[in-house]
Amino acid sequence: MLRHARASLRVLCFATALAGLFPFQNARAQDGNFYAGKTVKIIVGYAPGSSYDGFARVIAQFAPQYIPGQPHMVVENMPGAGSLTALNFAVNIAPQDGTVIAAIGATLPFGPLLGEKSARFDALKLNWLPSPGSDTSALTVWHTVPVKTLEDAKKTELILASNAITGSSSLYGRLLAEVLGLKIRLVYGYTGGVSDALLATEKGEVHGHPSVSWGVIKSRADWLRDHKVRLLTYFGGPKNPELEAYDGAVYADDLVKPGPDRQLWDLGMAPSTLGRPYVMGPGVPKERVAIIADAMMKAFANPEVKAAAARQQLEIDPLSREKVQDVIEKTYASPKETVDRLVGLFGERK
Repeated sequence: MLRHARASLRVLCFATALAGLFPFQNARAQDGNFYAGKTVKIIVGYAPGSSYDGFARVIAQFAPQYIPGQPHMVVENMPGAGSLTALNFAVNIAPQDGTVIAAIGATLPFGPLLGEKSARFDALKLNWLPSPGSDTSALTVWHTVPVKTLEDAKKTELILASNAITGSSSLYGRLLAEVLGLKIRLVYGYTGGVSDALLATEKGEVHGHPSVSWGVIKSRADWLRDHKVRLLTYFGGPKNPELEAYDGAVYADDLVKPGPDRQLWDLGMAPSTLGRPYVMGPGVPKERVAIIADAMMKAFANPEVKAAAARQQLEIDPLSREKVQDVIEKTYASPKETVDRLVGLFGERK
């Protein structure tokens, strides 16, 4: 009897030790069952029809098959304040159980760094997810605008549409003005995403937009075919021969001088590196964050996903959540003088 009791005790101790050695695997197993029968919401901080909305719907269609329990995944649009409304919902209102993801503007993670008073969150404590990829954008103006080159834009003011004071398009517009010496006046209130701003461009309400994604431009085939727009410069991703073939568009990075301007430009380009960030609230269990992140990366690698994105003129070259986190951490560690200068570009912020 005693011998059997001792043997049972040894088995119990061994099992306990194994559990202690593999807590993450045990947690993953438990959380793997969590999503069965659940609905996961992707809260998009922009209106339907935007590229943010397009990417989110592709993810919602394909990612669930890679999540244990295969939950239902839906997209809900919650535009407002340059996607801050969506982020605030995910961080401060939504349950912190892994069922809510926010798709937000690329400058938003850096709001606290830049002194944005309405950015009441700690970006370093949020749970960042993979991004579909960095974003190549172009300073785009309508063909009737009397500005044909960057040199013209240094003499003639460009009136450009933007979503919000702290939106990514606003940041890029101010950076282009500061570093390249362009005359740019931003008009806010185009909260329906870039589609809203481009419609205003066609109507002649504004001259153009400071940062139209190359994928969005290509989706309007008649614009390129009939030369309805001019791409004064492009930035964000690597040099793009396809883009440069269109009227010899100039790569902005090649125009930035070494020194303080280069440091400012590189800091300001961090949002473009992130592309279209996805994030979960700070209270979400790490194991569930890992499950969603893994599912997103597997979805991004799926040829069907790439094809579905391509049909919307969206390109996928994903960044892992570790890469996204690294970009954010390095940006927050930037020299104070460079940060102060970038903050100065947000003098109009609320």
